[in-house]
Amino acid sequence: MDATRLGVACGPSTGLTRFERTFGTVDESLPPVVFRWEGKKRDCFRIFAVAAAPVDDLEVEIGERRGGRVTLTNRNARWAVAPEEGPFCAREDGFFEAKFGTHAGRGEFAAFVYRAEGMVPKKPHGQASPAR
Repeated sequence: MDATRLGVACGPSTGLTRFERTFGTVDESLPPVVFRWEGKKRDCFRIFAVAAAPVDDLEVEIGERRGGRVTLTNRNARWAVAPEEGPFCAREDGFFEAKFGTHAGRGEFAAFVYRAEGMVPKKPHGQASPAR
């Protein structure tokens, strides 16, 4: 499976391990497929997804369950890594969701959520943040 190869090639090298998986069908004439998961404060996440041909425009939007967008990845390709620049980290415990869609075609997709637990270090009590 292409999504498995993509995740294994890119996830562990950045300290991430496979956490969740989802699959379904994206269709340009239907709403995106939504997948939800729970995250803990300081955990970091990244999604690796691949759609089958003839889909050539897989879009992945990650958001907080409360409605805020974390990232949108749309590369005009049948695969996506979201966020593209690296994992995003939870600022608090809560739910996240990924929406998988396309603007071109219809086809099955598979996606893996990779996670690093506690990737963001805790700040010691009484220690000020460095000035910027």
